[in-house]
Amino acid sequence: MIRTMACLLWVMFLGVGGVPAHASEWAIPSSPPPVLSEPPVVPQGWHTIEGPYVAVHGELRDDVTLRRLEAHASRSVRPLADQLGVEIGDTIHVYLTPNQAAFKSMQPGTAPAWADATAYPAAGVIYLRAMRARIGGDEPLEQVLDHEIVHILVGRAFVPDVPPSWLQEGLAQVLAHQHGPGTLDTLAKGQALGGLIPLSSLVAGFPRDTARAQLAYAQSADLVAWMRAEYGEDVLPTLLHKVASGSTEEAAFYAATGHYSKALDKQWRARFDQGVPLSFSWLVKEEVWFALAGVMLLFGGWWRRRTFLKRLKEMEEEEQWIDEVIASYGVHIRSDGSLDWNEPEE
Repeated sequence: MIRTMACLLWVMFLGVGGVPAHASEWAIPSSPPPVLSEPPVVPQGWHTIEGPYVAVHGELRDDVTLRRLEAHASRSVRPLADQLGVEIGDTIHVYLTPNQAAFKSMQPGTAPAWADATAYPAAGVIYLRAMRARIGGDEPLEQVLDHEIVHILVGRAFVPDVPPSWLQEGLAQVLAHQHGPGTLDTLAKGQALGGLIPLSSLVAGFPRDTARAQLAYAQSADLVAWMRAEYGEDVLPTLLHKVASGSTEEAAFYAATGHYSKALDKQWRARFDQGVPLSFSWLVKEEVWFALAGVMLLFGGWWRRRTFLKRLKEMEEEEQWIDEVIASYGVHIRSDGSLDWNEPEE
């Protein structure tokens, strides 16, 4: 039974303890996107809303959404570029695809099945799914757009090279305000299922395994958010410029924080020792307590049934013993339930 209970708790943990809050957290970078040298031709029948930094293209029926996205980008592009310490560059073209077929066919390559959006920095192109074509994401389109704008801005700083996954994904999540409780859930699950990824391994590249790549995605966001909180706003542009200029991550970490990766990794992990340990943080989730209550109810029912069957067996054994004793003394039971004792002769 102990083994059964352990299995139930483990299944409950896998099913509840690390559910990501947003679809973007499943957006695991795999390989560099195909190079797109210039924005594609706007499909026939679409129209364009132009702003100071972006041009948003889409179907006429999405006009309200297109205008909303352009207005948001007009407010967010400059602050995002300032936080990164980079130039904005040429107009960013945003294509709001109306359905899965359009999202898939307009890509210069094969878009990942999990992606709600893609970005191509060299051409300054972003593909977004319209809300009706989303695949489960619950974030506002504006937040998804901010994430992709950061990819464009960071990618342009590295062209013709490609930014390290940990840096571009960490920056995109943090600046798009996607770093939150879901990140901690992913970290807790990752620690329980194999441990957090050392910083030296994280900067070398994301794992091929999906679960570990998801953990790398969350660690990148948490690391970037922590470094900015610990060492100030200048840490992000310093990191970006150093790595983009060809410096190693070790040199970039030292220039931005005064520490190398080993010391930073130790400091970053130490904060999880405060308050609720990371490996047990999943226990504070309301749905986990609900699942635990269900498991305990199952255990209580099993225990009561086990106790009842044990007592029933004991009663059967007692009755058999009484029958044997009575038979050994030659006792008979009358119809009224009284005993007829046949005394043994001397």
